[in-house]
Amino acid sequence: MIDYTCAHAAPINSKIFLLGGGSKIVKIYDTETDQVSRVSDMLEKRDNCGVTVVGGKIFVTGGVSESSGPSLMTSECYCPLRNKWERIPEMPRPLHRHGSVSMRIPIYQRTDRVSPRTPRTMTSSEEVTSPGIT
Repeated sequence: MIDYTCAHAAPINSKIFLLGGGSKIVKIYDTETDQVSRVSDMLEKRDNCGVTVVGGKIFVTGGVSESSGPSLMTSECYCPLRNKWERIPEMPRPLHRHGSVSMRIPIYQRTDRVSPRTPRTMTSSEEVTSPGIT
């Protein structure tokens, strides 16, 4: 089951893909037919991941597979035409609770988090992921 409070939406044309939320499950809402269906599951269970769409494909980065688990470095890509998920190169470092935005290629990811050493200090970082899209 998807935890909809932590899930992400990824729009492609008239369809909205709902994914993440501590699950591998991916649901799709077709705005033209008003129908909900499932597509292929993600390769890895993810929560608090980054999601963006580039070139009609969905890119999912990082997150956590368990609520108390470590951040993930892994990334995957979904091709709606083939209904298939594929692993793509890992990120330079593990991330969760980060945002992803695409402005063509590469994908930029940003995270702001409280430093564990000094709780009142915020740190920011920007990562660039070039997933080798063709």
